[in-house]
Amino acid sequence: MSNMNKRIYLEVTNELNRFIKKCIDNNINLYNISYKKDKIIVLIDVKDYLKIKRLNYYSKIRVIKYDGVLNVKKIIKDNMFYIMVILLAFIWMNLVTNYIVDIEIIHSNSGVRRLLKDELDKNNVKKFSLAYSFEELDSITKKILADNKNNLEWVSIKKDGMKYIVRAEERIIKSEEVSDKPRDIVASKDAYITKVISNKGNVLVRQGEYVKKGTVLISGKITLYDEVKGVTSASGSVYGNVWYESTVEIPKEISSEKLTGKKRYNLNVGNKILLKNKYEHFKQKNIREIKIFGIKIKIYREEEVEIIKNKTDDEYALSRLKEEFDKKLNGKGAITYQKVLKKEENNSTIKYRVFVITNELINAYSYFEESDMNDTNQSNQFTYWVMANACTIFNSFNNVTFGVFES
Repeated sequence: MSNMNKRIYLEVTNELNRFIKKCIDNNINLYNISYKKDKIIVLIDVKDYLKIKRLNYYSKIRVIKYDGVLNVKKIIKDNMFYIMVILLAFIWMNLVTNYIVDIEIIHSNSGVRRLLKDELDKNNVKKFSLAYSFEELDSITKKILADNKNNLEWVSIKKDGMKYIVRAEERIIKSEEVSDKPRDIVASKDAYITKVISNKGNVLVRQGEYVKKGTVLISGKITLYDEVKGVTSASGSVYGNVWYESTVEIPKEISSEKLTGKKRYNLNVGNKILLKNKYEHFKQKNIREIKIFGIKIKIYREEEVEIIKNKTDDEYALSRLKEEFDKKLNGKGAITYQKVLKKEENNSTIKYRVFVITNELINAYSYFEESDMNDTNQSNQFTYWVMANACTIFNSFNNVTFGVFES
């Protein structure tokens, strides 16, 4: 900063001529000298102030006015109380406008509304709290979608004034597209049959039967007196109990975080933290970032976290294994039985060998060769169509379910 911006006005009394001579002898610049009776008013560079005081101990010297930036600094210093009141009021207004007092969930389905409310509570999106940033809301919506991918198509959380507006679209699971190409439904793995639902085709198995992988479950061949009269695209669902022997490895000890409920708000002004760390472990969430006179101010919330260490057990291992099977089955089955066969402990992990029974969809498809389709009698196509769709025809008239066997 140049000297033009660092000058002060002095009022000098006593030995005025001697004061001026001393300044000239010591190369001290004097500006705008004005005489007033027994005193002079003079403008000097601030860097020369201490030198003047030392050389002119016989004169009475008093600073009467600051010039340039120094004058601004003096004004700020003299009015610091009012500036702080205005600054705090400004920060308070920003906090108030970012305070959430209501959450409106818009959806016609009450079940979806309950699901969204539970997910919002789980992610700490609540009334009477400071609003999250756009990035934080985006992260929360992605997490809700990931946790409910089978139920929700999309989720939107928007801040409108002092409330959140939450919208969502329910996911409609489309049924498997039915192929018109002639085929059999066969077993995808060894299993004990627990349920057979036939929509089209000739059911060859019943509940309680044991089948090997590749066994035809619902045939697309339409027979009459043991003679194949036509082919169709077999359609339906067959469920069975399937046996697995699986392994899972888990750590002996796991750490988890638990919010204690203690929190406070802090400021980061110009990359300097206003309040020192109060909690040993805490999560930091940005609330708002503003600029005042070019100075960046970040307002954020610190929430105390308690680190909890727990030893793992058989129940934890089985729950981890269940998660793996749930992903693999993808909603088409579930574990019905689990038993630990063997457990091996290492330095930091435990390895389990587990016997598992699932009840799952065992459908697989075997499409007919061209030769199979050419062997049918063309003159009986209408009869074949009636036989292939018998279940549908009778259901429509009598409300009778055919080909369904449940355990």
